[in-house]
Amino acid sequence: MSKLTSTSAVAAALRNLADSLEGHMDLFVVRPSIYFNCKYEPEDTGKEAFLTLAKILPRPIRKEPDSSDYILVHETDALRVHVSVERSKVCQLVEAARPAVYECAPLLSKLEEEELGGVGGLAGLGIGVDEAVQS
Repeated sequence: MSKLTSTSAVAAALRNLADSLEGHMDLFVVRPSIYFNCKYEPEDTGKEAFLTLAKILPRPIRKEPDSSDYILVHETDALRVHVSVERSKVCQLVEAARPAVYECAPLLSKLEEEELGGVGGLAGLGIGVDEAVQS
């Protein structure tokens, strides 16, 4: 489990990295990403850490869609910063997700289906009819 650290300690570590990078101004590097992952902190601590970072992150920021996490991103040409937390720590569940249900037109002719041994040839792939239309 991670531990919380002070913003001044993080700033000092980043300043040290910046000093090192500035010592080599003639070089080029890939654009780095910094991740503040609040997901594995205890319930209140993770939410509190996420909200703190959301308030102090440089602007502009944007939300990035994700099914299980709430993610904020600050991005420049030189740096990308991610702040994430589990949705359940900052959002209220309104409706549980439901499995997708598909309706597919026949993919093969009757003859081709018979040759492959099942509906749409899916039986030959080890997929039953019910499994083929619901996932």
